[in-house]
Amino acid sequence: MQKQVLRRQVAKVIRNVKSAMEPAYRVYHFLMEKFIAANGYEVLKAVTESGVTGFMVATIPAEVLPAWRKQIAESRARNRRELAHVLGDADSNSGTSPAV
Repeated sequence: MQKQVLRRQVAKVIRNVKSAMEPAYRVYHFLMEKFIAANGYEVLKAVTESGVTGFMVATIPAEVLPAWRKQIAESRARNRRELAHVLGDADSNSGTSPAV
């Protein structure tokens, strides 16, 4: 008897969670298209509002995550250094007027 009550309660909770998550689920699947690539990887395709299309591998092995994270951090640092350099050049040249 108690098992049936527990099963009904669990089923009710699952239905409530599914109904609460359904709008997000629909938006996710509207924005992302999932397919299997020719190489066998599961791939997500996303198209932004501006029309840019991106393809992402849906499964990334856990072993590569630390190296990938390091690579992203190095890339961000390099971009920040370049931006600081460009902004520094712009600030140093702001006092001089170009020859007309």
